[in-house]
Amino acid sequence: MILRLSHRLHLCALLLLFSASSVEARNDQAPQTERDEFHFIVLGDAQFDDTTGFNRIIDQVRRLYPAFVIQVGDLIDGYDSDLGLIQAEWRRFQHQISPIADIPYYAIAGNHDVYGGNKQPDAGLERIFEDTWGPLYFSFTYKNALFIGLNSDSKEAPASISDEQLQWMSAILAKSDAQHKFVFMHRPPMQMKNAAVLHQLFIQGGVQQVIYGHHHHLHHFERDGVHYTMTNAGGRMAHKVKAVGGFAHFLHIAVRGNTSSVAVV
Repeated sequence: MILRLSHRLHLCALLLLFSASSVEARNDQAPQTERDEFHFIVLGDAQFDDTTGFNRIIDQVRRLYPAFVIQVGDLIDGYDSDLGLIQAEWRRFQHQISPIADIPYYAIAGNHDVYGGNKQPDAGLERIFEDTWGPLYFSFTYKNALFIGLNSDSKEAPASISDEQLQWMSAILAKSDAQHKFVFMHRPPMQMKNAAVLHQLFIQGGVQQVIYGHHHHLHHFERDGVHYTMTNAGGRMAHKVKAVGGFAHFLHIAVRGNTSSVAVV
């Protein structure tokens, strides 16, 4: 019995010795860092359909503390021409995302955000959106990546991306030398009336990722080197078949040097 106990103690001592030496070796090899290394979050439709679920998503985003957040439209229920009611909905939504108030947040306009009671683009609702979140389409560069937000629900070009936006985006893409180029919009680009023109512009401009919402489920495909991803947040589900994307989620996108990855959370 004493002999067996002695062997066990000796074995434990060896294991501790090996563990200590391996930890010491790892500490001598610090992780390699990239100058252009960051992560950001993309949220899909909210619309007040599942407030508890969306609030939980916001809490998870806060814990991940990304460089910024982009939400691809349909943030409120909308579809009402009463400007006072719409402003109240925006105040409610701003309260929902207040836990991430210290993280830069970019909103894409969706049909529920800028359509009035007749389900057509409403100039008054567009002004409220701009006063609350900024321009209806925009771009910015962060580290080695270019980010473009489009308005797929403009009154100038229903079910299409307006010529003004196409010309603007073409110029932005042409002059950018960013390693990564992301485009965000609300409606699926392949359902736009000028889908073929839009796709060619993405190819010519070196866009790698196009991300959107609207249809309330997760879907991804790649065409000519352009990755198209539909995402959903805590809002209404088109269906609840998890195997084909019918579940609440957000996208966690990491950029590291010349590589990027998209994780569904």
